[in-house]
Amino acid sequence: MTHNDPFITALRQASPYILGHRDKTCVVYLASELVADEKALRDTLADLLLLHNMGLKLVLAVGLREQFTHALQEKGLQCDFCGQQRVTPAEALPILAGVSGRVATQLQALASCRCPVSDLRTLPPVITLGNWVIAQPRGVLNGTDFQHTGRVRKVQVDMLRHALNSGQIPMLTAVTPSFTGELFNLNAFEQACAVASALRSDKLIVLLPQDQLPTLPKQLNARELQKNQSKHQLLPQLAEVSGAVRRIHLLDAFAPGALLKELFTRDGVGTLIFADQYHEIRQATIDDVGGILALIEPLEEAGILVRREREKLEAEIANFLVVVRDGHIIGCAALYPLDEHAAEVACFAVDPAYRGQGIGVSLLHAIEARACSLGLQRLYLLTTQTQHWFTQHGFVEVNPEDLPESRQALYNWQRRSRVYAKAVCE
Repeated sequence: MTHNDPFITALRQASPYILGHRDKTCVVYLASELVADEKALRDTLADLLLLHNMGLKLVLAVGLREQFTHALQEKGLQCDFCGQQRVTPAEALPILAGVSGRVATQLQALASCRCPVSDLRTLPPVITLGNWVIAQPRGVLNGTDFQHTGRVRKVQVDMLRHALNSGQIPMLTAVTPSFTGELFNLNAFEQACAVASALRSDKLIVLLPQDQLPTLPKQLNARELQKNQSKHQLLPQLAEVSGAVRRIHLLDAFAPGALLKELFTRDGVGTLIFADQYHEIRQATIDDVGGILALIEPLEEAGILVRREREKLEAEIANFLVVVRDGHIIGCAALYPLDEHAAEVACFAVDPAYRGQGIGVSLLHAIEARACSLGLQRLYLLTTQTQHWFTQHGFVEVNPEDLPESRQALYNWQRRSRVYAKAVCE
């Protein structure tokens, strides 16, 4: 096999994520439409078992709205809705319990059967049911008595962690007891959010049909989610838990391999909501030289940046900051002191695939913070094509003669770069 073999390439690209996801806790919500599609459910469960075998700790929350509605119709019963919530009379609870039990048995059977993907297992994974969540009545809201429709009162965190650490896959149940022994119908999505928050899980993965997914940017942070929560009925609940869960992934339930592509490729295939900074800005090291060169080479060839040889970059690496996402350098910038008061910003670059996400602004702020820490008061930069962006961020055009004398002597009049300056640390 050559180095271009697609399997080898894919495995090498996935390997950092395989290691990074090990022992991470992940709550997965499966929409009822996915559960109703036997092939899609089988394929999704095969991928979930693969994640389990790779060391992820999974909790399953399974939507049953379609199945419950169909079972009620077969019995000649109908439950009213108030908004998105179903009113659950006492006579409907045994029907829901039957639906929940059948689906749980189906998933347990699929997990136990030997299929090509699950041949990696040494022991069949155990999907376990339990009183993982304690319910309380939803009560009367706006004049509507929800009867046996409940909401989450408590998550049994210690029980869940014990099961996860024992290699089990806990499955949340639709019919859930209260402290008084009454049974309630709990919404699976609400349970998924509550459990992910209580466990402070590393991930909450939501698998929905494409037409039910909210329209959002490919990546956004928790603060941006707060601003967008009015756009979709599920977003307020996600906004509530976004501070407790490190990553929320919204995926098309019927896209083949969506789970694996989302978790084991750098950019994924769904929408990612992250509670913390998704990228890291740090001091560059000698090990980053190759990544910096790969980033700036296309810009050098286009004449946007001045060409730098590896040896020169290695010698000057202490001047560089890099932006890193999942081990991959997606931005860089250098700060070269010119005298005791001023410095030049150079080699400022962001990978085109990541522009428009505020990375350049964050990098500029980091450079300015470094300048302040060095006691510098003025920044200069030379550019031939990106002057508008820097002007938007506080730089003003000056003459080449305004550069410190040490930099004037090196100015390339043939390149005719425009010179910009910005006061910092005032």
